[in-house]
Parts: sequence; structure tokens; C-alpha cells
Amino acid sequence: MALVDPNGSIRRANRAFAEWAGLDGVTPSTRNWWNLVSPADLGRALTQFGRLAQGAEPSVRFEVRIAAAGGRWRSGAVWCKAMGDGVFLQVSDRTAQAGSAHRLAGLAKEVEELSAEVATQRLHLAAAARLLGESTVDGAAGLEETCRLASVALVREPCDLGALVERAARTVERRLPASGATWSIAEMPPASLDAAAVSGVVAQLLEDATQSARERRVEAGAYLRNGVPVLFFRYEPHRAADKASGAIPDLGSPRRLAQRHGGDCWVEEDHGRITICLSFESVRDAA
Repeated sequence: MALVDPNGSIRRANRAFAEWAGLDGVTPSTRNWWNLVSPADLGRALTQFGRLAQGAEPSVRFEVRIAAAGGRWRSGAVWCKAMGDGVFLQVSDRTAQAGSAHRLAGLAKEVEELSAEVATQRLHLAAAARLLGESTVDGAAGLEETCRLASVALVREPCDLGALVERAARTVERRLPASGATWSIAEMPPASLDAAAVSGVVAQLLEDATQSARERRVEAGAYLRNGVPVLFFRYEPHRAADKASGAIPDLGSPRRLAQRHGGDCWVEEDHGRITICLSFESVRDAA
């Protein structure tokens, strides 16, 4: 706190203000208040003082940067009130808040720049996907799908895995009306994923697994591994030869989509049964 006369000379200042402004505890001070204020903020401060001097306001409040001890600029919120032939000042230190605001502004600008870069890269990936789609080179289809997936923002939403698989099964029923397929779909935990993209891949995976399964029987379910839902399709190949070859569907698309989510797709074999697993988050650290 300090008391200044109308021309800005500091008459009195308490210890906190004197130390904060680098006045060396001088009371009354030979320093002028206006010499402490940043030139960039001086005009606004003078305008507010003028309103106070003219009686337009009983008190005014404004923010300025003040030359503090050590030659640093410190941000302060100033409250002023006319008192007789002087002006009472109360200054609140806003340096920490101003520093945080400056850092947040810097982060916001960085986010904006990164977002623009991501948008540009997605345009390049979409163009690459179109070119790869016209290519006849081996492996181009997989690269085309990878580029296409990466060119679109991943939008996760809460999803009931059981309901998603049920819808996929209905889709497969329409595709294979005379297959006589039997699906055992267990209750499953919710997951966060791009439901539209995953639904199509799950339907294709379920169809391929059904065609490879003995008596067209496929069990679908999910379990938690390291707290992450893992979707699985389990079946027994319908021919002995399939156990060596052709029993496992092409997992290229499911794996790429799972990896796009940060998860993976893998196969487990046990006692002649095959289990295809998908996660849409990392389970790498699972025991």
C-alpha cells in the first residue's frame, strides 16, 4: 500500500510495497509512481487517475506492469481511492497469474500450430491413399488402408461391445442367409472406440470366422486384461487341414484398425481352437 500526491510522488509506502517496488524502504520516497509504471501501461494508468481526480469515479481499478527490485517487471492489479489531497494505492501482485496466462497463451499457440500441421499431414495421407488405391504393387492395399485410416481423425465414443457384435451378426446373417451359422454372444463390458469403423471390420471378421468354423459355430465375448476390454472370437476349424492352413482369416484390416486405436489384434490357439483377439487400447503391460 502507498499514498501518492496528485503528481505521482510517493509520500508513504508500507514495507511490503517498498520491498516489492524496490524502494529500499524510503518513506517518504523521492521516487515518482509514474516512473515505476511500464511505458506501455502508462497511458491507461494516467487515464484512470484522471477520472479519479475529476471526481468521475470514487475509486478505480486497473492493471499495470511495475518496475520492481532487480530490474524485473511485475504485474500488479491497482486499486486507487482519493484521500484528501492524495491518492491511496493498494497493489496486488499478479505476477504469478500473468506468468501462467502467458504460458497458457504460448501453449494455445503451439496447439494451433500443431493442429494445422496435423491437418496438412492428413491431406497428404489422403492423397497417398488415393494413389495407392490405383496401384497394383503387392502390399499396396494394406498401405492404402493404413493411409486412409490415418487421414481421418479418430473419434472415440462409449460403445457397448455386446450390442456392436450383435449388430455385426445380423449383418452377417443377411450376407449368408443359408449358412446355418450359430453365434454365442456373451455380455461384454463397454469400450471407447470409433464404433462406425469397428462395426464393419467386426462384421467381416465374424463372417470369415464363421465360414472357417466347424458347424459354423463361433463364440464371441470379451474380458478385461490389465483393465482394458479385449474382444474375442473363438471357434474350432471345421476341417483338420484348416488347422495347418486357412483356419485363420486375413487379419490385416482388423489389426490396422486396432493399432489405429492404440491397441492390437492377435491370435491364440489352444486344444485345436482358435481365438482371435482385438483390443482398442494398449494391453502391452498386462501380466
